[in-house]
Amino acid sequence: MEVISSSNSLLPKFHNMTYLELGAMPNDGWKLLPELLENSPYLGTLVFEKGLRDENWYYPLDWNPPQNVPSCLLSHLKVIEIRFFEGEREEWEMVQYFLCNAKVLEKVHMHYSDERDCTIQITQRH
Repeated sequence: MEVISSSNSLLPKFHNMTYLELGAMPNDGWKLLPELLENSPYLGTLVFEKGLRDENWYYPLDWNPPQNVPSCLLSHLKVIEIRFFEGEREEWEMVQYFLCNAKVLEKVHMHYSDERDCTIQITQRH
């Protein structure tokens, strides 16, 4: 396992990970998401089990899009599922980032907490 070092964390390289389900994260945990995605080059499915909020269900997310698009978004990430989606501005900003940068993305499925569902199906990329 290759270990990647950054100024604030040590994350291994997850060469074999194709499916990732994230639970509730502390607000500062969102800062690690870009590095986690970059270290998971073959990730095909990403599930946010507890939504896009911090562990206390507060906004705003402490997440800034990375300057460089993680490699899994360019070549492998096809499905994103977000549970407990509320439709808040911060959530839509993250969805927009994925829609604009995940080049092989096929589907984003959002489960609202009031039991509504919304699926964005991407049929053709140019």
